[in-house]
Amino acid sequence: MFFLLAAIATSLFLGYFTWRLWGIGERGHALWVGVATVMNVVIAAIYDFWSIPGDDANHTIVYTLALFTWGLAMLVIYRAYSAFDAHNKAPMPVGPAPAGPVTH
Repeated sequence: MFFLLAAIATSLFLGYFTWRLWGIGERGHALWVGVATVMNVVIAAIYDFWSIPGDDANHTIVYTLALFTWGLAMLVIYRAYSAFDAHNKAPMPVGPAPAGPVTH
């Protein structure tokens, strides 16, 4: 039950982070963070509520899937934070933004 609760709490934050990424135009990173988040919740649910047929008493298959998912999540979140940081450090345009296409 602990893994599921931790995954849900983390997912709430990552959902917010995904929304922020989407808002700055980093849609690819947002989608990958969303996929990794869903995978984390699925692994937590499998561990807590279902058993994989053929898995041993040490949950070798579940832990192998969990390690893959956690590794993917760490990579995806690192890259997404890097993209978010690059967006925050980008120079802001100076002066008023153009109102629209200029027609003469």
